[in-house]
Amino acid sequence: MCSVPGCGAKLRKSNTVGRCAEHRYLPRERATCAADGCDALLRADNDTGYCKPHKYASSREPPRPCGAPGCERTLRTDNTTGYCADHAEPAWRTPEYLANKRAVYHAKPKPPDTRRTCSADGCERKLRSDNTTGRCTDHAYVPIEWRTCSVDGCGNKLNSANTTGRCTEHLGTYWAGDAPKCGEPSCGKTLYRDNQTGFCQRHRQGYRDAYNRDYYDRNQAELREYSRQWREVYADEHRAAASAWNAQNRAARYAAQVRRNLAASAGMDAFDRELSVAYRLAIGNDPCFYCGSPATDHVDHYFPLAKGGTDHWFNLVRACDTCNNAKYTTCGTAYLLRGRL
Repeated sequence: MCSVPGCGAKLRKSNTVGRCAEHRYLPRERATCAADGCDALLRADNDTGYCKPHKYASSREPPRPCGAPGCERTLRTDNTTGYCADHAEPAWRTPEYLANKRAVYHAKPKPPDTRRTCSADGCERKLRSDNTTGRCTDHAYVPIEWRTCSVDGCGNKLNSANTTGRCTEHLGTYWAGDAPKCGEPSCGKTLYRDNQTGFCQRHRQGYRDAYNRDYYDRNQAELREYSRQWREVYADEHRAAASAWNAQNRAARYAAQVRRNLAASAGMDAFDRELSVAYRLAIGNDPCFYCGSPATDHVDHYFPLAKGGTDHWFNLVRACDTCNNAKYTTCGTAYLLRGRL
């Protein structure tokens, strides 16, 4: 029923105002602010009794000016001194106290000044402890007289931290009288005595590539084991780096996936592919074939695709994330013999 006295009109169930259409827009009685001289209307959900400008107690009290002559700053409600911050004096801040404090400060012995002075002639300015130039601000950009290489006929400038007296080109002769030369026929640069490549930095790239290939061939097993352990310890970083690489090299990723699919489907007909799909569904809830873990996220190829394995049903097993990453391109038999069970 309508909430207006004397009106018996029935309301719909969806009516939320409590009035019928005839009395819907009748003015309602709204409370006013309780502050003296303020007639601002309050909202229906106002539970303080005051409008927004008079919401806090400090805003309802008359403003108090600072008691200092000529100061018109308004004081806070909780101010008990009667003065603003510029004119309030603590009780302990007496003239006698200030005089005694100055006497104690001037009587205290000063520590010795151990700071360095500017290295420029005639300048006595002190330097900061983190100054590395040895000069003050006024003389920091004065040109420095650089030393030159001590080898006859070489005019290369030397760094201030150079203790050998020779430039990079002639530094090798500092350790040996018969310093080696670069192996490139057209280059005669002097090499360090401990140089193992026989080439200078400019011509060692070809040697470095051959050395890297030979090093990888000699330490292939150790490098793969190190890579496997790194992926186990830093699994999140490995996934993030792989995702970033895939996003930036989509063409290479797509080509690699095509090559993998071709290798997986070698020697398979339509019936073999249907059987492979059905077998993947059949072993979907099986535990890990290598460690028995119930949490399996991958279907692994027992004989890896990189070594001639295919996608036939008899080459598929369930594997957990740890075993799948650790096995990598290893044959399943070799992986089990390494003691993963």
